[in-house]
Order: sequence, then C-alpha cells, then structure tokens
Amino acid sequence: MNSNKIKRFQTGLDMEQKENEEDINVFIDILPDGAMIIRGTVKVRFANGETRVLRNINSFCRCGNSGNKPFCDGSHYGSGYRD
Repeated sequence: MNSNKIKRFQTGLDMEQKENEEDINVFIDILPDGAMIIRGTVKVRFANGETRVLRNINSFCRCGNSGNKPFCDGSHYGSGYRD
C-alpha cells in the first residue's frame, strides 16, 4: 500500500473509494442501535494491553453496558441505547 493511500485512509478521505470485493477480507457492520459486527480475521488490542487474533464473526459492544466488554452480550436491548 502506498503512503498516499495510507494518508487518505487516516484522514477519512478513502471512505468513498470503491474497492473490488475480492480485495476486502474484513467486513464491519454497524447495526442500528446495536453492536458492531466484524467478520474476518482481525488482531485486537484490549484495554489491558492483551492482544488476540479473532477469526470469523465477532460482535463488539457499542452501548457500554455489556458485562463481557469489549464484546456485545445483548445488553443494548434493555438499556434504551440509541445511535
């Protein structure tokens, strides 16, 4: 990846760029009033400094009420969380 593309991505300008789906190996879905779903293989650094490689589908909390942070446990359903 060239430095120009990295700079555009860091500033958010790359968001409009179209990619070939074959080039994409991580997919992120932000659910309305709910979790952030990440599909693919990603390396996650947790708040305590631990890093882990996660594969397949992972659901991350966005409401702040999960008892299993950073993962979603469905707490947003009863919390009244809205985007």
